Amino acid sequence: HAMDILGFVTEEKHNCYKMVGVIMHFGNMKFKRKIREEQAEIDGTESE
Repeated sequence: HAMDILGFVTEEKHNCYKMVGVIMHFGNMKFKRKIREEQAEIDGTESE
């Protein structure tokens, strides 16, 4: 209802929901550190 009050159209609301889903999915990822490097990689692809 709040998005309707702010004037969001249907496509904008769906895009917001998709973005929230992506952020929540990234929150379920686990990262492992590579030895002697300043980067990380995803540790598996399964969600919990």
